[in-house]
Amino acid sequence: MKDDLTQDAALPDPDRAKARAVSASKNVALIAVLSAMVVGGKYALQWIPNVEVVTILLMTFTFALGLWRGIVTAVVFCLMDMLLYPFSFAVTVAYFIYWPFILCPAAWLVNAVGSKRKNPAVADGGAGKSAAEPIAKQVRSAIANAFAAAGCSFLFGIVTTLSYSIIAGAPFIASYVPGVLFFALHIVSNFLIVLFAFKPLSKLLFKLKTLYRFVGLSNVWQ
Repeated sequence: MKDDLTQDAALPDPDRAKARAVSASKNVALIAVLSAMVVGGKYALQWIPNVEVVTILLMTFTFALGLWRGIVTAVVFCLMDMLLYPFSFAVTVAYFIYWPFILCPAAWLVNAVGSKRKNPAVADGGAGKSAAEPIAKQVRSAIANAFAAAGCSFLFGIVTTLSYSIIAGAPFIASYVPGVLFFALHIVSNFLIVLFAFKPLSKLLFKLKTLYRFVGLSNVWQ
């Protein structure tokens, strides 16, 4: 929220308090919308085994809108998933570990390390173009995010199986091997989805973020 408040630091106290309240309200509304998109995205594709858009949505939300918003959105998604689907303690534990604390930090880290985190929609002095960014850099960014998604999807299989194995008292290998093909489908599908969708979705989110004054990504929590 720092990005929404620094510009109001010079305001008188009553106006500053009002600005803080507006900023908080904007963030609550934003998290609600993002969480609804993730829940709806999962529901829309639930009939396709191990093909989902939760990964691409949380990755782009985290990159474009900040790590803390990505984590909070993931937590809300996990809570809603627990309420909307048949309850499984093992799945719930795995979800609360994986989505907020593995995928979101990984999505932020791969982009923080791989670039200067420039807004691709307002690069080059606000011209609204990314053409000046070398094509090779865009390709490397897409590939890096795709491999991050694939790696996280591999860990998803490990975390969910390990959670079930510990809670149910079942051998890990015996639990993991029958699902290898489904895990492989999950890895490959997320690699391809992120490879082709991460860049356009990120550009769209950056434009919306600027439009609604969710600006600035100067530290990990913004």
